[in-house]
Amino acid sequence: MRGGWCSQATPRLLAKLWVVTVVLIIFGLLPFGIYELYMGGGAPHVIAWFSAGVFVCLSVPISVRIARVCLLHVALIQRDLMAVVMTWLHDVCVQS
Repeated sequence: MRGGWCSQATPRLLAKLWVVTVVLIIFGLLPFGIYELYMGGGAPHVIAWFSAGVFVCLSVPISVRIARVCLLHVALIQRDLMAVVMTWLHDVCVQS
């Protein structure tokens, strides 16, 4: 069983699913919620807080993913840097 249960296609599928979810929330849930609040006599500041809350809830998973990717790449850069330093030191020691 190559790749286990989480193959290379899984992150791409999850990314597409996330984009579809965000689009449905922004163009479906948000206008519907604002309309319902407006028709129900909601104060303008309540409608504004509702729409702001929707965008905050959407931004938290994106921020967590960005932080994860940055930490992953920093670890890879440090690993590659050590390989370059060891190679450079080897070349310096061999030439002397």
